[in-house]
Amino acid sequence: MPTLLFHDVLLNGDDLFGFGVQHGGCLLALGGRSSPDCTAIMQTHQLRLRPGTAPKERPGTSLTGVRRAALLAASMSKSAMDPTPIFPRAFELDVVVTAEFIDAQGHASNVAIVDWMNRAAIAHSAAVGLDAAAYRRLGGMFVVRRHEIDYLRPAMPGDRLACRTWIEQMEKARAVRRHEIVRVADGQAIARGMNEWAFVGTDSGRPRRIQDSVLTAFGITG
Repeated sequence: MPTLLFHDVLLNGDDLFGFGVQHGGCLLALGGRSSPDCTAIMQTHQLRLRPGTAPKERPGTSLTGVRRAALLAASMSKSAMDPTPIFPRAFELDVVVTAEFIDAQGHASNVAIVDWMNRAAIAHSAAVGLDAAAYRRLGGMFVVRRHEIDYLRPAMPGDRLACRTWIEQMEKARAVRRHEIVRVADGQAIARGMNEWAFVGTDSGRPRRIQDSVLTAFGITG
């Protein structure tokens, strides 16, 4: 398999250089130390860093930033080669780019991308047994607080897209959901995004702790 190299990775202010990944085995070193968090990620995706290409730790960087860089590298390498889900718990919703989604520039609009991500989130929740009726019974629901989207490539009329979503974090009254939209024909990523959600009471609208049954449904443990 070819070696894929990523340089000048910039995520949330964390500069990481010389980041290289290749298939087979797993290894991640950071400034001469091993990061269990990142190593676990690389094991999950069966990727590794080439010797001598570990990221350099700079002032102000953190293992959180390195973890995000590892996730990005795994995402980039996998989506570039095949259209299978990147993460073990990724939920996938297929959509086809039809005329209703096309903007004046002849490709899918930015609003359509947001809509697809939202549809995937709703479908994912319903798939684990948490549809609108279930949330009403619980007396709580998720509401979006923030969106963050990177538009990478245009989606053209007739394109079939795989809208993938997974829970990155869920604790207390907060959840972070990640998204990736991939063109099925060539595995190219169209967009990647993040939503931050708050869990609120349906009557009060105030934040409340996410119930254990919700955590269990989404496979959140620990």
